[in-house]
Amino acid sequence: MMVSGHQAVPRGTSQSRHMQLSMNDQMRPQGRIVTASPQHHSPSIGPGYLQSQYDADLQFQQFISQNLSVLNDDEKAIAKMHIQKILMDARFGQGTCLRIMQEEEMAAQAEAAGPSGSRDGTQPLDM
Repeated sequence: MMVSGHQAVPRGTSQSRHMQLSMNDQMRPQGRIVTASPQHHSPSIGPGYLQSQYDADLQFQQFISQNLSVLNDDEKAIAKMHIQKILMDARFGQGTCLRIMQEEEMAAQAEAAGPSGSRDGTQPLDM
């Protein structure tokens, strides 16, 4: 059977089965198990790799430092806050910084309401 110049291969034939098997082989995890131990080092992580990683980190730090040096104090503070937010979200999960800020704001509002339970922040007048 010909379909637009190509021979159509019905599903379930040896060619399509071969394709399915090769795709499954690629998706299946390899049988090799690597244990994480301090003594075990991957062959790709050698002194050269570690040095290049250090150089990349140093270059990134210098890039940030150069960009911060041209900002005024207010812009620096804002930029540093953004960097801290990114680092916190990367370390503890997306939205962590926002959640903490919301919790602090709610705590501040509750504290401002005082022990009287007033929600609008106004204090009763004592006469």
